[in-house]
Amino acid sequence: MRTQAPHIVECFALLLLASTLPAAADGPAPADPYRYSPPPADEYNWSGIYLGGRVGAGTAAWDWQASNPLERILQRGDSAEAGAQLGVQKQWNSLLLGVEASYTWGDLGASSNSAVVPGATRVADLSNLLMVAGRFGVTWQNYLAYTEVGYASAEIAFRSSAAGTVLASSSAWEPGWVVGLGIEYAIRPDITIGVGYDYIHFNAGLRDQVATPTGVASGVSGSVEVQSVLARMNFKFVPGWLESAPFR
Repeated sequence: MRTQAPHIVECFALLLLASTLPAAADGPAPADPYRYSPPPADEYNWSGIYLGGRVGAGTAAWDWQASNPLERILQRGDSAEAGAQLGVQKQWNSLLLGVEASYTWGDLGASSNSAVVPGATRVADLSNLLMVAGRFGVTWQNYLAYTEVGYASAEIAFRSSAAGTVLASSSAWEPGWVVGLGIEYAIRPDITIGVGYDYIHFNAGLRDQVATPTGVASGVSGSVEVQSVLARMNFKFVPGWLESAPFR
């Protein structure tokens, strides 16, 4: 009986090894069909119509002149800005094309004492900034980097005053152009946030100023360069309607 014990142990070990061979030959056990697997994350689609607001600050560099008496005026003004934008855009793979219309309020005026007329003050003002620009962008997941170029229009005014009395003034809508760039991030399918920079240029052609009874008629002309940095938030609505467009 003592000589048979090792043989019994050896037989038991061989049986145990043989029971594991089929499982090893068949590879790993099949996946549990009832185990939860999260769906793959979809990349954000920037196509659609959006409406939003903007807030930030801008600066305006003025270079204008009065003709009677002749004087060149160089000025700079800064102001907080706020406004709204409405746009539509379409994404193809990682490329984006769109157009945006916007309105920006800001008091980008400047004033300085006249170097020619003693006691007189020269004032330039820009308000009610309207822009329509094409947007060209590159997307990556929830990020959008874009550049824009387009048309700008604003109400530009010049006036001269002395001792608190207006001597001559003029105001007109002037055309200009805008270029800019920015980056946006989608925090939800319907909400994006971002920041943008705009450079806007206006040339105000020669115009006659209306003189008050105590003033002198004069002509004015000049240019203004505006630079703005604005934080943006957009709400994108009508999602997916461009997906069925014939030009997709």
